[in-house]
Amino acid sequence: MLNHKNIINLIIYLSILKLITLQLCYAQLVTNNTLTPTQLVEQVLVGSGVKISNVTFTGNPNQRARFFATPNVNLGLTEGILLSTGEARTSVPMGPQGPNTPQLVSTAYNGAGDNALQSILGSTITLADAAVLEFDFIPRSDTISFRYIFASDEYPDYINTSYNDVFALILNGVNTPLAPVNIAKLPNGLPVTINNVNHLTNSQYYRSNASNNINLKYNGLTVLLKATHTVVCGFKYHLKIAIADGADATIDSGIFLEAKSLQASNIKIQPVGVIAPIDSILCQGLSTKFSITGNNGTNFKWNFGDASTLSDTSRVAQPSYTYPSSGVYSVNLIVFNANPACNDTIKKAIKVSLPLNPNIVGQTAFCFSNNINTYIVNGHLNSPTTFTWNFGANALPAITTNSIAQNIKFNIPAIHTISLTVQEMFCKVTVTKTVNVIRTQTLNLPSTFSNACVGNFLTFISQSDVNTATQLLWNFSNNIRLLGENATHQFTIPGVYNASLSILNFPNCTDSLNNKCQNCFTIFPMPISSFSVDQTEVNLFDMPITFANNTYTLGEIIEYSFGNGDTKIGDNPFYEYKKIGDYLVSCTVTKDICKHTTTKKIRVISEYKMWIPTAFTPFDKDQLNQTFKPILLNVSDVQLEIYNRNGYLIFKSNNEFDSWDGKYNDINQPAGVYIWTLTFKNLASKKYESHQGQVYLIN
Repeated sequence: MLNHKNIINLIIYLSILKLITLQLCYAQLVTNNTLTPTQLVEQVLVGSGVKISNVTFTGNPNQRARFFATPNVNLGLTEGILLSTGEARTSVPMGPQGPNTPQLVSTAYNGAGDNALQSILGSTITLADAAVLEFDFIPRSDTISFRYIFASDEYPDYINTSYNDVFALILNGVNTPLAPVNIAKLPNGLPVTINNVNHLTNSQYYRSNASNNINLKYNGLTVLLKATHTVVCGFKYHLKIAIADGADATIDSGIFLEAKSLQASNIKIQPVGVIAPIDSILCQGLSTKFSITGNNGTNFKWNFGDASTLSDTSRVAQPSYTYPSSGVYSVNLIVFNANPACNDTIKKAIKVSLPLNPNIVGQTAFCFSNNINTYIVNGHLNSPTTFTWNFGANALPAITTNSIAQNIKFNIPAIHTISLTVQEMFCKVTVTKTVNVIRTQTLNLPSTFSNACVGNFLTFISQSDVNTATQLLWNFSNNIRLLGENATHQFTIPGVYNASLSILNFPNCTDSLNNKCQNCFTIFPMPISSFSVDQTEVNLFDMPITFANNTYTLGEIIEYSFGNGDTKIGDNPFYEYKKIGDYLVSCTVTKDICKHTTTKKIRVISEYKMWIPTAFTPFDKDQLNQTFKPILLNVSDVQLEIYNRNGYLIFKSNNEFDSWDGKYNDINQPAGVYIWTLTFKNLASKKYESHQGQVYLIN
C-alpha cells in the first residue's frame, strides 16, 4: 500500500526518469570529468606557442570537465573546458545538458568563495562554490588570447540582486613585473557578472534561452567573447580562471572555455619593396631591403642564401643585401629576445632581378588620313626579354611580338590604348600609352553674332565639328585671342570687330569651310547717366521737385522713374509727390542698344503748417477779411476758442473749417484786442499742441 512517503519517492523517481529520457533525446552536450587539471590545461585548453607548469584546481572535482558540443546545441563552441559553480557532469540529472526545463540547475557543494573574485565584484556579497583552475605558463610571443562563453541559470529572475555570480581570468607576472589584472571583460570594460550582462544591461552581449533555442539547461548566456593581453615572450606568467556563486551556493553558473584558445603567435619575416605579383619576387634591383613583422625580437641572425660568399649574413633588424646576379635565393632568419628560450626561425625563397623599365616611344596624336606608324621600346631591359604588343581590335596588326612594332594602322579615328608587356625570366612589367587618331575636322563660326555694349560679356559658340581633344583658338580685332570651343569675353573697346577660328594642336587635320568673318559684330560705347536734384528731403507741401540731367550726348533718350510707378522722358523734369515716404528715383540714359542707369533716394516728409491772421474787419462793406479763420495743414482734432479782454469766452469751435465773424450771440462786438487759443494734434509728430495769440477786430 502506498503511503505519503512512498508517493513522494515515486514522484521523485518519475521526475528523474523523465530527465534521463530528455537527456537521451537531446544528448548533444557531453562532458568528461576524468581528466586531471593538468591534462585539462595541456591537452584541451592550450594551443600553440605556450609552455605550461604548476597546474592546480580548487573546488569539487565535479565542477570541472571537458565538453563536446555538436552544432545543434547552438552554443557557439564545439569543444573545450567547462568550469561550473555546481555540476559540470552531463551524466547526472543536475548537469548542464539540455533541454532547458523549469527545473533549476542547482547543486550546492557549500565550497568557499575566492578573494580575487570578491575584489573584482567590489561588494560585500559573500561568494560560494568557487571553481578555480590556475597554472603558470611561458609564451613564445607578445600576446595571449582566450575565447569563452559565460552561462547561468540565475537569468533572468535574479539579475540586479545580490545573487551576482561572477567570472574572471586573472593574469599576473611571475618573473616579470605585471600586477594581477582581470583580462575577461566585456568590450566596454566591465567584468563578466550576472548584473553586468543580461537582457536589460549590455544586452548586445547576451543570449536568452527562454525559448529553449540553445540546448542547455542554463536560462541565458553571453555571446562568444574574447580575452587578450600583451605579454613578454619567454617570461613566466600565472593565470587564474575562476567562477563563483554570489550570495549563496544554489542556482549554478558555468564558463565554457574554447579548446586550444590559449595561444601565442610566432614572429614572421617578410621582405619589403615588393612590386611583383607575389611577395617572394623582387624586381627592384640586386640590392634588396628586408624587414620583419612581430614584436619583442631583440637579436637577429640573417642568412641571405648567397652561395658565392660566406659574408651573406647580418645581425640587424632591417638589413640590406646586394646579390651578385639575378636568381633564386633562400633567406633564413632566426629571431631571439632577452630570454634565449624564446626564438623563432623562418625561411623564405625570393627571386631577385634587375628592374625592368620599358617605355613606349612613338606618335601619340596624328590624323586618320596619315595613319601608318612605328613604335619602339626603350629603357632598362634585361636579356633575354620577350615583348608582347597589343594595339586593340581596331588596329592592324592587333598583336605583335617583335621588339619594334612597324606599319601599325588604326581602322577608326578614336583614342586607342597601346599595351606592351615585357618579361625577363620571372619579372614581368606591362606599360600602356594612349594615342589619339584624329578624324578630319570642320571649322564653322557661329551663324550669327550679337552686338553688345562696352563692359558686356559675349559668349561665342562654335558650330564646328571637331574632336573633344581639339583646342580651338578664337581671334578677334584688337588682338583678342580666346581658347575653347565656346569662349566668353568682356569687351572694353568700342568698335566693329572681325573674327576667325583655328585649331592649335592639330592644324593639319582640318577642312576649314567657314572660319573667318568680316565686320561680324559691333561693340557700342556705353552712355553715362548722371543727374542732380534740388533737394533730397522735401516737405510734402513744398512741391514740386526739380531734376536736372548732368550729361547729354546727341541721340540719347533720358527717362526718369520716380519710384512710385510714374515716369517722364526729358532732360530736366519737375515732379510733385502726393504722399510722404522714401522714393528711389532712377535716371536711365539710352543710346543705340546700350543703357546706363543711376539712382538717388528722395525722402518726402510731412510737417504741419499754421497761418494765423493778426486782424480782420468783419463789419465794413468791402467783403474782404470778413472773418477770423486760422489756416491749418496736416493737423486734426482742432479746437479754437476766443476770449474778450475781460476773459469771457465768446467763441468756441471744434471744426477746423469754422471761422469767427466778430459776433457774440448775433451782436457785433466792439473793436479791440481779442485773445485766441488753438489746440490740435500734429499728424507729423503724433502729439497734441496748444497755441495762443491776439487778433485785432477793426470796425
